[in-house]
Amino acid sequence: MSASRLKSLALIYLVGVVGVYLTVFWNARRLIAAGLPDFAIYYCAGTVVRQGLGHQLYDPAARFEVQQQFATAVPLFRGPLPWTHPPFEALFFIPFSYLSYLTAYVLWNLLNLVLVGATLWLLRDYLPRLRTRAPALWLLAIAFFPVFFNLLEGQDGIVLLFLYALVFRILCNKRDAAAGAFLALGLFKFHLVLPFVLLLLLQKRWRMLYGFLPACLLTVLASIAIAGVRALSAYPVIILLVQGASASGYGPSAHNWPDVVTRFGNFSYARLCAG
Repeated sequence: MSASRLKSLALIYLVGVVGVYLTVFWNARRLIAAGLPDFAIYYCAGTVVRQGLGHQLYDPAARFEVQQQFATAVPLFRGPLPWTHPPFEALFFIPFSYLSYLTAYVLWNLLNLVLVGATLWLLRDYLPRLRTRAPALWLLAIAFFPVFFNLLEGQDGIVLLFLYALVFRILCNKRDAAAGAFLALGLFKFHLVLPFVLLLLLQKRWRMLYGFLPACLLTVLASIAIAGVRALSAYPVIILLVQGASASGYGPSAHNWPDVVTRFGNFSYARLCAG
């Protein structure tokens, strides 16, 4: 098969995949408008903080009250959606919380598409074919299923991907301290970022800590300012609670998610924060 014919078939395939994804979006439009995607969790957290209730960010009752303002039509949500992210991430979503849920969802995805393009732009010097076959590779990036799923659910994975690409570009320019600072911004998924920090330290790139540690401290201080010291100290227990619920078949997507409260020791947010 000739190279030109192979390229044509690949382009047809990519266009077809993107067409399937757009069809899925269209068929899911009512569920999206009702608040079913994961973006509801982020939108709810941003709204809670904007309303001055950051100290109740991990309080199921407070989040459920906010959640009922935009996701009442989803039968699945018979209880509060879990917020398992560090408090400082809620700051990212405060601007979106001023908008209606559906408008915020659309704008968040548009921002994510911009970040996908920015990621390719950051990597262009290290992937030469980005310069010679940019249109096809852009389509390939959008057709990549994890990217599509991130957009469908309104998740934050693309933001971390962009930060990874940015940190890689900065490290290639031997600006380790700046790379460490931007890497700390990805601590909203700390379980994915900390292994990279360890790898950099194993490479004896100690200057990375000059940026990482101060930026990390800022995220901690921002989290304390939002949720308070007690809520932040209770955060590890909350994570273990939700993870234990998911492992036992009582995860956030389960129909009996509210029963987690009973199954895992009559969880009381107020008692937990009180120590």
